[in-house]
Amino acid sequence: MLCFDPIGQGERLQLLDENKKGAIKGSTSEHTMVGIGALLVGQSTAGYRIWDGIRSIDYLVSRPEVDPNKIGCTGNSGGGTMTAYLMALDDRIVCAAPSCYITSLERLFATIGPQDAEQNIPGQVAFGMEHVDYLTMRAPKPTLMCIASQDYFDQQGSWTTFREASVLFSKLGHGERVALFEYDDKHGFSKPRREAAMRWMRRWLLNIDDAPSEGAFPTFTDAELQCTRSGQVLADFKGIAAFGLNQLEAKKYEAQRAKFPKLSEKERQALIRKLLGLPGEIPTAKLLSQKIHYLEDRLSTHKVIYETEKGILIPGLRFKHIQPKGPPVIYAPDAGLPSDGKLPKWLVEKYEKNHQEIYIVDLRGLGETAPASKSAYFGADQKEAFLAMHLNRPLLGQRVVDLLSLLKAVGGEETHLVGEGRTGRVVLHAAALDARIREIHLDGAVRPWLGVVQRPITYDELGSVVPGVLKHYDMPELQQTLAPRRFVYREILN
Repeated sequence: MLCFDPIGQGERLQLLDENKKGAIKGSTSEHTMVGIGALLVGQSTAGYRIWDGIRSIDYLVSRPEVDPNKIGCTGNSGGGTMTAYLMALDDRIVCAAPSCYITSLERLFATIGPQDAEQNIPGQVAFGMEHVDYLTMRAPKPTLMCIASQDYFDQQGSWTTFREASVLFSKLGHGERVALFEYDDKHGFSKPRREAAMRWMRRWLLNIDDAPSEGAFPTFTDAELQCTRSGQVLADFKGIAAFGLNQLEAKKYEAQRAKFPKLSEKERQALIRKLLGLPGEIPTAKLLSQKIHYLEDRLSTHKVIYETEKGILIPGLRFKHIQPKGPPVIYAPDAGLPSDGKLPKWLVEKYEKNHQEIYIVDLRGLGETAPASKSAYFGADQKEAFLAMHLNRPLLGQRVVDLLSLLKAVGGEETHLVGEGRTGRVVLHAAALDARIREIHLDGAVRPWLGVVQRPITYDELGSVVPGVLKHYDMPELQQTLAPRRFVYREILN
């Protein structure tokens, strides 16, 4: 039997502090932190972990005492995820028993939502792959689903997946080779599920159809199982962490990114639209509600609600002078609309004194539309960001749609955009796609994605991830293409 630590767990933490302890709290948080950089360079935490598993099997079958024709794979939770991936992708796995993972994406998303990075494959929903496909891709090889009645991975989805797989296995003439074992306990590789997996392996790998019990045995301590002197592979062997792999991958595309500004405008826009998953035609935002908020010295304030896509409601404030002049201004704040419902002082000084019409709007997932949950590292929109990537519609791209849709509704021949924090990248992309945006106001330079890859610990970056973008361009290259449009920078917008 071979049991190995995946990245981010046990002796394979990928970021250590000065005491050789994990610098990121929680293995799943480290998985997702690795995943942010990996996605930007066109890789994934799932891919790194799958490669670990394949290479582990390579080692296992190289052993003289191992029969390469009798390889089984089992694991729980993250190990169940790994088992699902490996059993679908590596033909050497004859028998498999994933535990406490297989459900259905439909039920997963409707219940606990998408989990950490290695359980999310970009575009998975878009290209039509469900959990059942992990089983059907290997059919009719023996596969046992182990589930817990009280698990947070939904059992309804597990049974739906099992029934679908059973139909296919039966049509192939081997309905007996797929089974489901459920035990009424919580998430974990408990004794009943371990015994079920053992009996399944004995049946299909040894041709012994019996029902042995696990029995009592002493449990090794972590120290007794430790394979390194320090307790961490990176501390002992000074290898490259997954964060380093992300950086090496980003470096490979330096020359390609440098070519981006030299592309024609049509080529650049087509590439941006593809990466951001934009629709062929940007809809014009519909004004659903407009109410006078207050009147003050020839300036009226309206509370407005726009619909930019079906069901996507964007709240905002509209400030209109009695005699408006100049291009309209759309300001997308990072932290939400002004709590007092009034124009921020800097906006008055910069735009309102020129009698420009000003719109302050909450793009989807920000301000009033922000999810209620909160992640210490990844922001309130962590789950929405993963869902968006499953659809091949990154959240950043969806926010670009909001801006461009509003621009079609309220903009003229020339429009000014204001962005801050997370909306800075949104504003730059919108400007790259619409030449009517002639002035861009930002709270300082927008952080390049390369900086995110080079800095292992980041905050609130998941919602701005565009898978594979660093193969093509970064913020500096994007900004180069906007010349000679005017940029205005502020250190702080308040």
